[in-house]
Amino acid sequence: MATATLVPGLAAAGALLFTAISVQQAQDNLNVTQQGQITDRYNDAITNLGSESEDVRLGGIYALQRIMNDSPRDHPHIVSVLVAYTRGHASEPMPIRADTRPANDLRAALGVLRDREPDLDSTRFRLDLANTFLPNADLQRMPLDKADLHKAALPYANLESASLNSANLTDAKLLFAILKHADLRGAILTRANLTGADMADADLSGADLRGAYLLDASGLTVEQVLQGKLSADTRLPPDLVSDPRVRARIKPGAPLH
Repeated sequence: MATATLVPGLAAAGALLFTAISVQQAQDNLNVTQQGQITDRYNDAITNLGSESEDVRLGGIYALQRIMNDSPRDHPHIVSVLVAYTRGHASEPMPIRADTRPANDLRAALGVLRDREPDLDSTRFRLDLANTFLPNADLQRMPLDKADLHKAALPYANLESASLNSANLTDAKLLFAILKHADLRGAILTRANLTGADMADADLSGADLRGAYLLDASGLTVEQVLQGKLSADTRLPPDLVSDPRVRARIKPGAPLH
């Protein structure tokens, strides 16, 4: 009797074990298939980035964005590819005018980088856009903490609410850039050209402004203003106008350029 009861139980347990193994094997096969599909999509997108057609390049950029959303494990590699793509296609000098804008593919790549999830970046990642020419670039709310932007030309760029904590902006051209509400804590702005830049409510705590061209000193401390280059045209808040150290640094008629 005991044997008669035990046999069906063992059979049921065996059936359950077989089912579990089959389900796991099916899931493993599905994962392999999905990874193969992602690899194919990735290779196709990379190939499209090298096309002479702007439309095809745009397709490649948006395909990489889709892969980045579908596969978090590939996020760091795709971000690195798009940073390299941007740097390689924005290295030629462009006229500094209010109507000059990056090409469509560059704007698309910057948009993907702007909307990425920074928590998925690799631990050693540092966004490198040094020596790039990106006038009127839309970098609003872009995560640029510790980014390398030295000698970058960003005139008229929209960096409102961008996170530039500890970013390197040495010798950067930020003429008429929008930096409202930007996080510039600890940023290196040595010799940066901030002529006409809108820095209303920007956080410049600990920022290095040595030799920076300043046309608007709103929101800066006395120590930061004393680091920068001032002229008779520099707009100073009331609490700084009367400071003798600040007034001594202003060179009458000295233009900012």
